[in-house]
Amino acid sequence: MTEKNKPVNEIRIGSIRATIWGNEGSGSDDSWFSITVSRLFKDANDSWRSSSTFRQRDIPMLIKALDGAFTWIGTDSKLVTSLEALQDEVISLKTQFKKQKPTKKKAK
Repeated sequence: MTEKNKPVNEIRIGSIRATIWGNEGSGSDDSWFSITVSRLFKDANDSWRSSSTFRQRDIPMLIKALDGAFTWIGTDSKLVTSLEALQDEVISLKTQFKKQKPTKKKAK
């Protein structure tokens, strides 16, 4: 894959970010989600950075962000998958329609 992999969703609670990634294996039904968690902060130069270490006070926001990711994977991701399948079907039908030769109408 030459294209950079993009996350399928992101849950943000305060400075905590749970990023959800879609993964596909070699089999047609071999797909899963993975989650990376990070804490956003500004450094001494006022530039945004992220860290994979957390403070004790981050724990409640971590729990909420992970719960949101868990909920999204269990419910919203099914809707996204259904919409993607519907989109593929529409594209397939458009392609089939374009391949059909137009019929000539007879003049009366």
